[in-house]
Amino acid sequence: MKITYDKKRKDITFCTMLFKMPAQGSFNTLKRMDRGFENFYLPSLKRLIETFGRVALWCDQETADYIKQAGLAKNVSMRVMNMSDLPHWSERGEWLKILHQMKKYRGNLLRRKTPEQWIDYLMMINAKPAILDWAATTNKFKTDYFMW
Repeated sequence: MKITYDKKRKDITFCTMLFKMPAQGSFNTLKRMDRGFENFYLPSLKRLIETFGRVALWCDQETADYIKQAGLAKNVSMRVMNMSDLPHWSERGEWLKILHQMKKYRGNLLRRKTPEQWIDYLMMINAKPAILDWAATTNKFKTDYFMW
């Protein structure tokens, strides 16, 4: 899919996260597609950075190294961290219990996967407000707007 964006526009920072998931094999098929870290997610992040030019990124060391090797580090405000540094990570066990309780309802989320296969992804999704806040506070690119 081709993304188009007016690069003359300098008022938006795109915010995102990319971590190699601990249960990578399970994560690849969460959306019934093989979305491998090296073959899909890293190249997708590279295209996103090339398209938007200003990206706030929380990521692991492997992702940071990839961005640096691609020569795109100047376009990224980067916080390198472990997933266990994400906000609310200490509550992961409690969230897992809740997911197990929800499993009896068999909604779309838990129809084909176990709570253990979803939990780390959900921890990232729930950190979205925190990365937006971090990007706005650090504001490396002096932009007015921040989008996920």
